[in-house]
Amino acid sequence: PGFMAPRSAAVTAVGVTAAITVLGAADIPAAGAALRWLVQGSRHRGVTVSPTAISSWGKGTSAAFAGVQLSALDPLLHPSDRLRYRTATGNPGRPVAGTQTALQRFRHTPALFWPELSLRFALPRCHQQYLRAALSCVLLVTGARASLSQAADLLGAVTSKYRTSRFLQLLAADPHWPHIFTGITRVADYLDTHHAPIDYERRRGLCYEDLLPEKAWTHLCRHTGTLAGTRKAAVARSVLFERISCLPASRAPFAIDDDAFRASLASFPAYLTPQLAAGLQDAAQTFLHRHRLGDEPVSWHPPLTVLSGLELPGPDLGRLKITDVHQGVRQGQMTLQETADQFGTTIGAVRYLLAEHPAPRDLRADGQISAATRMALPRHELVELYVNQRLSLRE
Repeated sequence: PGFMAPRSAAVTAVGVTAAITVLGAADIPAAGAALRWLVQGSRHRGVTVSPTAISSWGKGTSAAFAGVQLSALDPLLHPSDRLRYRTATGNPGRPVAGTQTALQRFRHTPALFWPELSLRFALPRCHQQYLRAALSCVLLVTGARASLSQAADLLGAVTSKYRTSRFLQLLAADPHWPHIFTGITRVADYLDTHHAPIDYERRRGLCYEDLLPEKAWTHLCRHTGTLAGTRKAAVARSVLFERISCLPASRAPFAIDDDAFRASLASFPAYLTPQLAAGLQDAAQTFLHRHRLGDEPVSWHPPLTVLSGLELPGPDLGRLKITDVHQGVRQGQMTLQETADQFGTTIGAVRYLLAEHPAPRDLRADGQISAATRMALPRHELVELYVNQRLSLRE
């Protein structure tokens, strides 16, 4: 009774019927779908409909009903707001500001999204490094109050709000978007509920001038048969810098701003060998110990199982035979792009596979016998065979 009373029994009937339909839904997404016609009708009549505006639609209502309201808005929202309010999940909600959870996720989010996971989100003709930077920003706004601009600044400004927004729109336009959305929220949930062993915020602030000193690089080259050189050293250090800091290699203090250097960085995985990779891993661990971070692994990523069961646009690395990739790169002398084309995958996937599983050196290559022999034989056996028995290195 009173001024809020419906004007007629028909209006009351419509309201009660709509309410029963919503309350009788099986879950929050179904309830949101049942309420959506009313939200869309309000928007058509000029009523402001947004997550902020609808917060005043009812006092003292439950968190579940707030989730229904947000779910009803889902198709009307920008992709970043859909992630912020998690409207496509089974439990939408309003982000809570200033929580320990948000701080924890920031500290454990790299500026460049983990390559192991980002490859599953890869879109055609999208540069992988730009996508990785955008995904990290998107991860910070999922279920949080931070804007895309704030997220980009927090992660070292390796990308911008506009570039991230553009990539997010491309992801949202992809047919796999519902699974992409689910994958991103799963990664966010994992960071919020599990221990991550790397503090990326601390690593972003380290000084990397002493990474892989000249003496260590020379020693590594001599014992792995790698051609030494100032430029080659700068490339190796920059690659190692990106692996440790998860900042772009172009941000390394050793990086050179020219096309030739960028090309060398891009092709570095093709020249990496198991011995050189092991040496660089040791150098990275030595660097972390020197900076009192020896309790952290050099690199880490959330388990790939967080994306299990999802249909995502990127390649499934499990379907590629690494031995075939090795053969193409070493014996076929193909470029990384040619190798990717041959196996029907992306160049980003080939680079990652070769970085994680370097191709063994072709011992028939000139100048590699000596290094291979040193790696295969203990010193006393090498001296006995080469010096005393006068066998050739090939023998």
